[in-house]
Amino acid sequence: MTNGRTPSAIARAVGEAVKTIPVTSLRDMWLVMSERRLVGRATLAATIYAGAALIGLAMVVLARRGLAPEPLRILLSYLVIATISAGLEPGTAKAAALAKGGRGLPPVAAVLMVSTLKAVFAAFILAAIWKVSAPGVPTRILLLTPLITIAGFCTTDLRVMMDLDEHHTRAMAFKQVATVASAVLATLMMLAGASAFWAILAASLSRLAMLVPPLRGSPPFSEALAVARETLKDRRWLELAGASALSSAAGSTDRFFALHDLPAAALGGYYVTFEILSRFWLLPYLLVPILFARRVKGEVSGGFLRAAWIITAIIGAAFISVLIVLMITRPAFVVALTGRRIEVATLALAAAILISSFSQLRIAELQAAGQGFLVICVLSLSVMMSFAIFGILTHYYGVQGLMWGWTLRTSLEFLGMRVAPLVLRISTSRTSNLAKRRGA
Repeated sequence: MTNGRTPSAIARAVGEAVKTIPVTSLRDMWLVMSERRLVGRATLAATIYAGAALIGLAMVVLARRGLAPEPLRILLSYLVIATISAGLEPGTAKAAALAKGGRGLPPVAAVLMVSTLKAVFAAFILAAIWKVSAPGVPTRILLLTPLITIAGFCTTDLRVMMDLDEHHTRAMAFKQVATVASAVLATLMMLAGASAFWAILAASLSRLAMLVPPLRGSPPFSEALAVARETLKDRRWLELAGASALSSAAGSTDRFFALHDLPAAALGGYYVTFEILSRFWLLPYLLVPILFARRVKGEVSGGFLRAAWIITAIIGAAFISVLIVLMITRPAFVVALTGRRIEVATLALAAAILISSFSQLRIAELQAAGQGFLVICVLSLSVMMSFAIFGILTHYYGVQGLMWGWTLRTSLEFLGMRVAPLVLRISTSRTSNLAKRRGA
């Protein structure tokens, strides 16, 4: 007996309490999404995301069948660089949101000016990476890297601004359409016989053209330039942009080694497999912007965060289960798409994508809490680990090494995101106690 209650009664009470945690969290998230009409928007955004993914995959499948190995390698390398440039977040809009509590963002023209400046500097690095990972790419194609990077940076910062204004569906549609339209244009032009240079140039210009409509209503150039200068002075963007760059570097290292070490056929198969499985990132793509916006504005979001973790875990379990069924049944369409059957290494890649989704939720939580430097420290270690892990495993084990490398890298990164804040808290507490003792 304990306080008049039997052990079995206590166990039942604890069990009931545990059961209410996810229900309460999910109810909180549902209410938030219902009040802001986010349920319908999320469904529409998911449809847009899935449609863009299917179109992009169709282009890669067509390219694998219709292009010679070298043009195919150039096209895939362009798609990798374009994806990276769109995934790199300059941090301009987020820094402004942190400075103003998520409200009163700079004009679109000012944000695009700052994003363009950052893209020009980043283009040199991306061009060098492109050349090292795909040595066969001609120099004149590498000269297009600034256009590709400017389009990617500006598109991403505009998406962030739309998310902060709670136009999440519009943000999703804008970025997905811009990305997939350029991929479709480049692929179809090359299949029609155009050179890689003209195809990539046309695709890059099409992405830049999509930036024009959002500029309507912006202030005069001189006024926008003055705001851009003030925006650039807020150094918080360095932490946010640095974290984005490091995260992209860690998450793209696999394709750098794939471009460099794998034959064209194996490269195409891995690219398609990764693109199919990484569609699971729709979840963090939908949830992270909402979480960041709520935290920055000072809203209570504990229930929303818990629900995001629960939903990711449930859908992740279903995601892995479907792959296990496909591995057992061995349907022919899987081989037709990817050139290989689903095996244990493919499941390892899927598990890594799930783990990475949890990491993205954690990163958004830490950044919104003003712990951007801590995120940079963990991601810096992740980049160093990525080069070692993917370099060694790809050299010795090929495609399977890439997939297992993903599992190892994401597990270590997630562990770092959980442990680093705890270590910092303990260190800060000890320093504070030591200072008090000295003062006493």
